[in-house]
Amino acid sequence: MLNAARRYLRFVKLGLKGAVDLVGSPRRKLYGPITDVLTSEKIVALTFDDGPHPVYTPRLLNVLQHYRATATFFMLGGAAHAHPEVVEIVAKAGHALGNHSYSHCDFRLATRSRRREEILECSKSLHRYESKIFRPPYGSENMGSHFDARNMGYAVVKWNIAVGDWEQISGVEIARRIVQQIKPGAIVLLHDSIAKNPQSDRSSTIEAVERLLEVTRGEYTYCSIPELFRFGRPRTSFRSIKQARAPRQDLTAT
Repeated sequence: MLNAARRYLRFVKLGLKGAVDLVGSPRRKLYGPITDVLTSEKIVALTFDDGPHPVYTPRLLNVLQHYRATATFFMLGGAAHAHPEVVEIVAKAGHALGNHSYSHCDFRLATRSRRREEILECSKSLHRYESKIFRPPYGSENMGSHFDARNMGYAVVKWNIAVGDWEQISGVEIARRIVQQIKPGAIVLLHDSIAKNPQSDRSSTIEAVERLLEVTRGEYTYCSIPELFRFGRPRTSFRSIKQARAPRQDLTAT
């Protein structure tokens, strides 16, 4: 009797799992920001949010150039409009430019028209240099905002490695946290500026990038998001909105 009950419960569980997979699979394709790429190649995408910054972005470019690494800069339209010369040097150095909205508003709280306007105005500021990739401010989104970006032709890209570089921590610690988590196909979240505090010193992040590239030299290759997509299948974060968005402290930085 007990064995029969166990078999019945197992049958029910398998049935429920099948139903979830059946419904979840198409939903996963439609809604789920890209977090990394499934690949065996030791290749990683470094991404930098909230710039461009007239001081720290050029310093970061020098480090990347020294190690022959390319990256992705998810730029704010307002900052790009204020510093078009930095936008140009980033693009001409071979890095990808992604859309991070114009003013860094929370897309979950914005109206649909506001969200579209934020993306369009940022796109104008990036001019012809923009890649069709979008990262929502704070990493915060819902299904409606996700679909808005998708319908405008953007791939929504988040990350699978965040190390809190917006906090008051050393470059050594930032680099250590990345090295602990790094793996093929990873997307790393960093900042060359801070949206809510553009005067924030980004020297620790720049030091961390230099240390990371030195420690992993010859082991990992660093590329832009569009390049990363060519090495494997993009994977998505198909979780509830509460789980998928960044931790609360991210909401002051990303």
